[in-house]
Parts: sequence; structure tokens; C-alpha cells
Amino acid sequence: MRLTFLLAAFLAAFAPLSIFAQKKEDKKPVPAAANSALVFEGTELKPGKKVTLTLPLSEDGKKGLNRIKGADSYEKLKVAIALPADFKPEQSYPVIVVCATDSGAAVPLGVVDPFVTEGTKAGYVVLAAQHDGERPNDMIATEVFFSASYQAVKALSVKFPWMNTTTFVPAGHSGGGKRAGLFALLMMANDMKVSGLYMSGVSSEHISPGVATPPRGVNRAELKKLPIFVSNGSKDSYVSAANNTEVINGLTKAGFKNLKNPGHEGGHVLVQAHLKEALAWFKSLSL
Repeated sequence: MRLTFLLAAFLAAFAPLSIFAQKKEDKKPVPAAANSALVFEGTELKPGKKVTLTLPLSEDGKKGLNRIKGADSYEKLKVAIALPADFKPEQSYPVIVVCATDSGAAVPLGVVDPFVTEGTKAGYVVLAAQHDGERPNDMIATEVFFSASYQAVKALSVKFPWMNTTTFVPAGHSGGGKRAGLFALLMMANDMKVSGLYMSGVSSEHISPGVATPPRGVNRAELKKLPIFVSNGSKDSYVSAANNTEVINGLTKAGFKNLKNPGHEGGHVLVQAHLKEALAWFKSLSL
């Protein structure tokens, strides 16, 4: 299967090392009133609001991208991050990593907003990351987008050490939901704890092949325990009832047992009530 091949090839090449040694130049001046505990690389993070910032890539970060054919032109990292309104820097929070669709012009920072309100209300940090420049082509998009997310987490862990041990929820809508399944596998292969997978508006899923052929570093038994929430609408013109059944049957056949698929009466949309339900469910299972 092509997706499985690409995943295995990337995992073999991608070194899960501390690939971010942040440079100190080109920082924006920070107002004197800014809370220093929330200032990261010259930008003040604001609890309850989405903040975007640009980070330089370290030489090791560039080397990681050089392993991906066609991804050697990126110089910087763009990150969107939203913190819970009652955020305390020393406290640990689960992190939602937002995934973009697998085709077209969509990028993670362009699809993060629908996850911010319910995500932060539920006590999650919401994160989306991509590299500067043109969107990577579809053949390498998953690898490049995951590399950006991984690098963003490592960069933030310098400011918030709990990022190294917290749990993550890859999440996405439509093609981003499909990609979220691949992100879950890549996270596990890189020693990131995954507490749930949220897929909205998906006609297929890409995590089941990881059970048949687990990526290096992924335990099959642990993978099959992953809670998965699938949200599809009965009026979705892109996802039929048969598609939804195929997704759930495929996950069940692969051995996933912690599944929720409540369905809704809408179309090809991300339902906030379902996102809220899923995030609460993931938290309850990880306590």
C-alpha cells in the first residue's frame, strides 16, 4: 500500500532527536508589561487566544528536512498556538495537533481556528505548525507537516518542559482527519504519547495499516487501545453512509476497540459538540 510505504520510508529516515537549537536573532521587542513566563522567542503567548509566530530552523532541523526529497528549501517554522484561558506555565496540559487536508492549498495554520474554542475550553493547548514557503506537494506533505509539528513541540518544550511528557491528540477534518491517523502513528514512533484520535468528515482512514505493519517503535497492542472518535454527517455530500460504515468496520477489523461514532444530521462540517465530547472522553480515559 502506497501510504504504508511512504510512512515506513519516512520513519526510517526521520531521526527523533532534539532537532531544535533555537537561534536568538531577529526577535521582536517585548513590551515591558508582558508576562515573561509567557514570552516565547520574543512573542507573548496569550491564554485564551490564538497567537501565531515564526521560528528559525536549526541546522539539525534543516538536516531532518533534507532527508525528505523536495523538502530542503524551508528556512523557518510557522506556528499557531492557543493556550487555555487559565493556563499556568508550570502545569502540564494535553495538546491537540491540528492536521490539514491531504490535497489542494490547505495548510495547518489555515484550518486551526475551528479547534481553538472548544479545545482551550476543554483544557487543551491547541497547536498547528508548518514550514515557510510553498505548501509541500501531496507526495511529501504528511512527512513535512509532521516534521513541522514535531519541531514545534520540541521548541516549545524548552519553555515548557512538560511538553516532553504530555499527551497528544492528532485531529483534523476531511483530508486532515485522514492525515491525523498517520500523525498518530508517527507520534507513537517518536515517543510521543497519544491519548486520542479525532477524525471528522472522513470517507476513509489511514491508521489501520499501522496495526498490520507497526512502524518502528510502535507497539501493536498499545496502538489498538487508542481511543478514536469519528464524526460524520448524514447529509455529507463527500462522505456517504457506506463510507462511514467502511471506516468503522476497517477500524474494528484492525482491532481498535475504543471507538465512538455518534453521527450527526449535518453536512461536511466539523461539529463543535462532537469535538467537545471527544476531548472530554480522551481526558477521562487518560486520567
